[in-house]
Amino acid sequence: MNRVFIPKDVSNYRQALMGLALLGVMSSHWFGFQGISSGTAFRVVSLFAKLVFTEGLLFLSGYGLYYSFSRDTNIGLFYRRRLFRLYIPFFLLSFPLYTYWFLVDNGYTFSYFLQQITTIYFWTHGNYGGMWYVSISLVLYLFFPFFYKYVFSSDKPNGVLVRGGALLVFVIAAEVLLSGISPTYFDTVSIGITKIPMFLFGMVFGFLEKNNYLSIKRYCYLIASIAVLYLTLSLLKGNNQWLRYACGWSQKLFFIPLVCGLFSITEHVLHSGVVGFFNWFGKYSLELYIIHLHLFMLLDKSSVSSLLSQRWIATIAIGLAIILCVPVNRLISYLIGRIQALSGCNNQGPRE
Repeated sequence: MNRVFIPKDVSNYRQALMGLALLGVMSSHWFGFQGISSGTAFRVVSLFAKLVFTEGLLFLSGYGLYYSFSRDTNIGLFYRRRLFRLYIPFFLLSFPLYTYWFLVDNGYTFSYFLQQITTIYFWTHGNYGGMWYVSISLVLYLFFPFFYKYVFSSDKPNGVLVRGGALLVFVIAAEVLLSGISPTYFDTVSIGITKIPMFLFGMVFGFLEKNNYLSIKRYCYLIASIAVLYLTLSLLKGNNQWLRYACGWSQKLFFIPLVCGLFSITEHVLHSGVVGFFNWFGKYSLELYIIHLHLFMLLDKSSVSSLLSQRWIATIAIGLAIILCVPVNRLISYLIGRIQALSGCNNQGPRE
């Protein structure tokens, strides 16, 4: 079978997949900002959004971190890189907004400011302005070296799968236990913690791919098995929240390789135009994600909201994010370069 049509290397399209996920997120938010949850356009966009979405971003994050850490297991360097590639950009993008709220909103206390600028707010109050994704990512980055040491303590694939499965069971069991002990708090943080398994799947998939354990035959069997699992869970899930979560995981695990195949076909037929389009959004995914959410919150809570409809506010927020993401990316990269130079951490490489 021609490998052009079944690429088993997600690394070839990781950035494009991130771009597709980000487009899905912004499209979904455009409807969500307006409170739209029905209609043909909503259903079409929902289908598009579900191809990769935020679960896919966490999968790709675990996948990418495995590749990075397997090349250099220096934990100190790993943490410094994550600091410069996620938290400092988040801080620089969020400091102006949170400072503005602190100055003009009497109900926005300094405690709220500190909790939100550090992302701790998610763990104490729940999602705030969509920043659950940054908060969850930071926690996963913190624990990743320990996940890696446990799951990949040996390079035997069977052992990796067993330990990876054990870690997955532990995480799910902890979530189930939390939902039983404190259902209110579980609901508060469930938008983030129920997606952690996708991060673990990404780690293990990165190991299998990098070490060439996925032949074309095994890859096809894996996709077919996930498809069967997805269809089965779709029929059985009903109102069971855990089956719905598992259905969501299997859905993304099925669509990610399928999308890679579609990217491969478009590159084969149309050269790199389509993939390049998604690569662009993937390159600026962090800026796009944070800016469009911050802008919407700012516009929605300002006097502008009395002059414009929710549709206009949502459209302006997303449109401005697309316009601003490149100059903002360059400004942040410059500032990070200066910070690295002043701190002596000038060997971190380009910001992803």
